Amino acid sequence: MLMKGMYPCIPGWHCDDFWRPDGKQPDLENVEKDAPQKHYIVVLGDVSMTEFLTKDIRLPTPAYIQQVQGSDEPVYAYYDRAIEYREAKTLFVESNKIYSFGPLAFHRGSPATKNGFRTFIRVTRSNHREPKNETRYQSNVYVNGRTSW
Repeated sequence: MLMKGMYPCIPGWHCDDFWRPDGKQPDLENVEKDAPQKHYIVVLGDVSMTEFLTKDIRLPTPAYIQQVQGSDEPVYAYYDRAIEYREAKTLFVESNKIYSFGPLAFHRGSPATKNGFRTFIRVTRSNHREPKNETRYQSNVYVNGRTSW
């Protein structure tokens, strides 16, 4: 159940289900060879739709970001700002339609446009985790459009 303006997930551009060898930063540079994966999602309801980039954009590598920034800032915080700055082309998914995407598909949750229910289902095929059959009941919501990750 969302109320208008609430986010169903942490806001910001990101990719899904990355291996984090150091426990902190996702290993975006080695994903294709180390953890091939495919995601399938469906959103039920029309109050908050997932938004995807529709065209590839050039972004610096996480190693470069860490070198230039000289800090432990999460790479997704940097990417979120960079994608917003570029005003990239995007697409909102449609309710009740199944979408598939790869590990480097940047996307984000959007704020609820009205009060209502939203169900988000994601199935992931990969080789970097033990198989799980789990249902996560997320009951937290976010009310701020910006995050520090």
